Amino acid sequence: MKIVADHRDDNPYRKPLVKNLVAYNDTNGPLEHWQYVGFYAQDDDGQLIGGVQGFFEWDWLHISHLWVKETRQGLGRELVKTIESYAKQEKKVGVFLDTFAFQARGFYEKQGYVVFGTIENAAGPNARYFLSKKF
Repeated sequence: MKIVADHRDDNPYRKPLVKNLVAYNDTNGPLEHWQYVGFYAQDDDGQLIGGVQGFFEWDWLHISHLWVKETRQGLGRELVKTIESYAKQEKKVGVFLDTFAFQARGFYEKQGYVVFGTIENAAGPNARYFLSKKF
């Protein structure tokens, strides 16, 4: 046996590894049914001013990214409500995500999310918070 290092995004091991893990998971639990989800906001000129994206993972939506060009304008809240509504429409149980201390923990808590885990010093001195919201 030998261990091979290959850190390229397009390495030949990446897809087979995921395929094998998914196949194993599918024989031991419900089907994953991962699906990409994304909603994006544009200004009048068609420029990106915000967006939210993630994946349906089993019975939950995992928000992986939320960004808005200008904060405190209500766009972030509208994007979260939009993706939550879509998750509800797709009969998901809830939403989970993570954020750093220097990002948006308070914003998510105001939207009804609760912290279920923390990693201290995850990004330098900053904690990483894991939050969820069940419908």
